[in-house]
Amino acid sequence: MKHLTFPSILFLFLFIFHFSCKKEKLNSKVETPISVQDSTDMVLNYTIAEKLNQSAEKLVSDWTEYKDVDRFLENNGSNTNEQALFNAKEFATLTEKLKDTIVVEEINIPSLKIRLNVLYNEALRLQDMSTISVITGKEVHQERQKIYDAFSAINFKLNNLTDQAKINEQLKQFADEMVLDTTVRTNLSEPALDSLDSQ
Repeated sequence: MKHLTFPSILFLFLFIFHFSCKKEKLNSKVETPISVQDSTDMVLNYTIAEKLNQSAEKLVSDWTEYKDVDRFLENNGSNTNEQALFNAKEFATLTEKLKDTIVVEEINIPSLKIRLNVLYNEALRLQDMSTISVITGKEVHQERQKIYDAFSAINFKLNNLTDQAKINEQLKQFADEMVLDTTVRTNLSEPALDSLDSQ
């Protein structure tokens, strides 16, 4: 068996070293969850588009879980995507409590429960994104927008429910007035009919 000479050993060593360094460079290019460029290119100012009207605010005044989620969204609308991912688990917990504790009987209806479940599912998606090693800022941005849209849909439904209750009350009041008015007219015209009968 032939012995390897010094130049051959040196060449072999350099060859192995060269390719191992390239592999190391490729492995070091693993993307961070959100790059700085992704975060700075987007304007991050999320707001709740649909606010509660006075009647709806009164309706949910004792619903602590609703207020917690509302406060969380208001306070975190201008957070960076990194901060949003960091807070995703806390937000998912808040939305779970919200959907499980509807304290007002008038709004414990399927159409509102569906909207609460949509919000909870979007919160879970954001929480899942926080565990994905390669995620873009655009994807996080879109998910955060879906969360704010889902909460606005809940507010819209609450506003509609209170508006509908107000309309129903006005219709009932109008119907009661019409019945009263008809009764008064009937009572007033009966003496006139009696006087005609006597003639």
